[in-house]
Amino acid sequence: MTNKPAFTEKKFIVTFVFVTSLFLMWGLLHSMSDVLNKHFQNVLNLSKSQSGLIQFSVFGAYFIMSIPAGYFLKKFGYKPGVILGLILFALGLFLFVPAANAASFTFSG
Repeated sequence: MTNKPAFTEKKFIVTFVFVTSLFLMWGLLHSMSDVLNKHFQNVLNLSKSQSGLIQFSVFGAYFIMSIPAGYFLKKFGYKPGVILGLILFALGLFLFVPAANAASFTFSG
């Protein structure tokens, strides 16, 4: 009988659960943006092109921020990178409240 190697060492279980849960939350929130986009069309009277602009801005951020994020990770490491990512994520979530109260697609309110 051979001993199979463990999936991960016991000392890394908490870290593994933490990182896995972050990817779960990230995936859930990205899938919610598709549902919210349809509601934005109805509530804010958005055209299909304006609705597409929302999707473009969400995924365009990956293109725009990939180089600065890479430099940040190279200079400070992955742990501060995860913390910065969570802070920016939380900031974006909190900014949703005034944006929802404005009920406007433009910056002017």
